[in-house]
Amino acid sequence: MRIAYVIPSLIRSGPVKVVRQLAHGLAGKHEVEVFYLEDRSDRELLDFSVPTKKISLLQSPDFSGFDIVHSHTIKADLFVALHPNSLKGIKTVTTLHNYAGEDLSFSYGRIKGALLLWLWRWATARHDRLVTLSRHAEAYYRKLWKNRDFSCVYNGVECPTVSEMTSKASRGKRVRIGIIASAGGISRRKGIDQVIRALVELPGYELHVAGQRTEETKRLEALARDLRVGGRVKFHGYVSDIASFIAGIDLIVVASRSEGFSLALQEAASMKKPAICSDLPLFREIFSDREVRFFELENIESLARAIEGFEKVGTDYAQRAHARYLAEYTPQKMADNYLNIYRELMG
Repeated sequence: MRIAYVIPSLIRSGPVKVVRQLAHGLAGKHEVEVFYLEDRSDRELLDFSVPTKKISLLQSPDFSGFDIVHSHTIKADLFVALHPNSLKGIKTVTTLHNYAGEDLSFSYGRIKGALLLWLWRWATARHDRLVTLSRHAEAYYRKLWKNRDFSCVYNGVECPTVSEMTSKASRGKRVRIGIIASAGGISRRKGIDQVIRALVELPGYELHVAGQRTEETKRLEALARDLRVGGRVKFHGYVSDIASFIAGIDLIVVASRSEGFSLALQEAASMKKPAICSDLPLFREIFSDREVRFFELENIESLARAIEGFEKVGTDYAQRAHARYLAEYTPQKMADNYLNIYRELMG
């Protein structure tokens, strides 16, 4: 089978990491090529084990000979929609990595977000299959975009490798809470402000945040100063060695207000780190309350209670979450699930 993946760029981001793992998982038995729309150097470039080719949004591509064209993100979906004549006879798939309405509103505001949502709906209208990352997201999109053909595939993530030196590093006297924001930068959607507010009630804890600095970072630093917990909050900026970051903390908090699928949560499970999550339906779908601990979104007291003492009892949770990861969330499991969709589309 010949499979083409279309992505916005080669820089590290959640969707691009997923495509990289798909390419690695399928390249051994299938011919895989990755097409990207723009060159960027503001972030680390991911190394693909398959051929990559730069293309233009408005230039008609040559996809002759491919069986599947699989796009990721609104820009890549728009590229597919703009070139229907180049894709005749080829099955097209897109993966919806977020909850479009909420995510676009958080990122661009209500009005611009609504316009982009309409554009995205148009861009995916001719795709043969729309893939969501959870059953809850599938139900969400079935209501949002009618009469579409959907499937659900959970993301898979690689277990990061940690050096012996890193694993033995001293972590100090305080309990270290870790938050991994998206590679695109820190945003209000990640709910970091909630954890900073909870630190007021948790004097023995400190917060470490991995994620590219943004205007939101400045607002969070000001909040930490106002609450007099600034000395216990550290923003590390963009972190390429995420394994070392995870190894250096005691527990991970995913406090998101909206999330398509948290790769950070999966990475924590793969490394047997205790995790605490906001009570989004997505998180309750992919992990149980015996595998992670939940808190009520926007309830700071609930979050503080969930954090306090979890480093002492979280090992059992982490072991069960790791077993769930091995059973359902590995890269090969994800690749196999997508391959089933491709074969189904081809009859």
